[in-house]
Amino acid sequence: MAGIVIDASVAAKWFLEEDRSRAARRLLGGNDELIAPSSVIFEVYHAIWEAARVGLVDAASLEHAPSLVPAPFARLVPMEHLFAEATELSRMLRQPIYDCVYLALARQEDMEVVTADRTMARSARKARIKARLL
Repeated sequence: MAGIVIDASVAAKWFLEEDRSRAARRLLGGNDELIAPSSVIFEVYHAIWEAARVGLVDAASLEHAPSLVPAPFARLVPMEHLFAEATELSRMLRQPIYDCVYLALARQEDMEVVTADRTMARSARKARIKARLL
């Protein structure tokens, strides 16, 4: 089974109605193993919290998020396994380290990173990491 690294910009679309949410949800039914750094849980939960705060989703969504957010992932990689490489990429690309952990994981696993963030996709390509813009 092939795998892909999913960043938070894509994973949040699984739980929120946003531009390109339908395309993001199609990844859930595919044959690819979905992996991410463990930080994805925090980032997606924060996106759901923010949507609830401004009234875009029901506050009850927050109650279910802790169990729902990690469920689609076959594997969540602990941050400590990614930090050194993410730091190197962050310096090289001048991008935030929380973005670079996804790139570090894609590089380590020799997988494509799937993102809805144009800057992330450009950074991946600059670092010669396979990337797909949703």
